[in-house]
Amino acid sequence: MPAPRQDPSPGRPAQRRRTRAALLAAAAGMMRQGHALPSVADVAAAADISRRTAYRYFPTAEQLATEAVLETLAPHLDPADADAHVSNDVAARVSTTVRQMMQGAVANEALLRAMIRLTIDKPPSPEGGRRPSSRGSRRVTWLSDAIQPIKREIDRRTYDRLLSALCLCVGAEALIALRDTRGLSTDDAVEVSVWAADALVQAVLRGSGPKATGRRSIRRRR
Repeated sequence: MPAPRQDPSPGRPAQRRRTRAALLAAAAGMMRQGHALPSVADVAAAADISRRTAYRYFPTAEQLATEAVLETLAPHLDPADADAHVSNDVAARVSTTVRQMMQGAVANEALLRAMIRLTIDKPPSPEGGRRPSSRGSRRVTWLSDAIQPIKREIDRRTYDRLLSALCLCVGAEALIALRDTRGLSTDDAVEVSVWAADALVQAVLRGSGPKATGRRSIRRRR
């Protein structure tokens, strides 16, 4: 995914920010209406900004659309819950985080599906895997924060595998699996995601999750 560009146009910083925000808002609005990849020219027209100016900010439709999705979703998918994250109850923290992330994914499903279309064709690394995509970095941060209280109580491999497994329970990818493949309702998809995440956490808390070395059991902290 291309890195965000510096505002290239001359003028005052406030004006540059307004121009960029207008382009991103117009692109996001068109994508919500079913335009999977609106052209830079069409977005410029919708934002009442000249094509020349729009292309200085976003040379390609892919870059414009990707940044529009990231900018739009950022404030809506943050699962921060002060009450849950003050507690050391890891199961409660994870359940709250997963539920809020999935509810955010449902509310922004069209944009998230657009993000998948824009980023899924990333080439594999020479080792055969895929480099982490920036579209998934936020979920890793939020889930890592949710399981932080037990980080020092389990070995590193178990922690990493739990975090990786929890990533399967959230986001548009989870919605696609549960709704498109399994045919679940929206509410059921959210509940299954929360249930699956809790099952993973409980397995690690009981010492029966995927482990390498280290303690056989973990006392649930409250």
